[in-house]
Amino acid sequence: MPIQKVPLPVQFVGGICYRQKMGRLVDITGKRFGRLVVVRRDGGARHGASWLCACDCGNSATVIGQNLKSGNTSSCGCASRDAVVLRNVTHGKSRHPLYRCWKNMRQRCMNRRRPDYHCYGGRGIRVCERWDSFANFLEDVSALGPRPNGWTIDRIDNDGDYKPGNVKWSTRGEQSRNRRPSAEWRHAD
Repeated sequence: MPIQKVPLPVQFVGGICYRQKMGRLVDITGKRFGRLVVVRRDGGARHGASWLCACDCGNSATVIGQNLKSGNTSSCGCASRDAVVLRNVTHGKSRHPLYRCWKNMRQRCMNRRRPDYHCYGGRGIRVCERWDSFANFLEDVSALGPRPNGWTIDRIDNDGDYKPGNVKWSTRGEQSRNRRPSAEWRHAD
């Protein structure tokens, strides 16, 4: 004898016929779930009732009611995009004029693959721990005054580390005079 399917109870809401699968139909219109506010019932779905929701960002999304109630869905997708942006932004200043200066200074002292590493990190020149953060570097270097156009950061003591109190703005000409003598010159005797 074949198994006979029993029809599910039917309920009419706003002139639309809904079948109840489990329990009673709960109207969640107007309720907030994260960034979403339920606007109206948007029909039945294979996995339960779906609801049209307005997101705080201005978009709308149709979401299964169970996903709203469980917290699996709390936005139209904008929260995920915002999280990715926040995860990938450390300080938001990578376009700052001094960012490249800071990055290159650190690379010269820390990257063994860099061709000029032997002139910096290879001979013990370090970047102070405070300047591991670009924000701290920017704060300390701002005390030197604005960077003149075409000038670069230079160490006052050529054998000292990059740290507050041992840096200044210099022209390329000044920097070329502030360097160790070449090996040829030292061994010329």
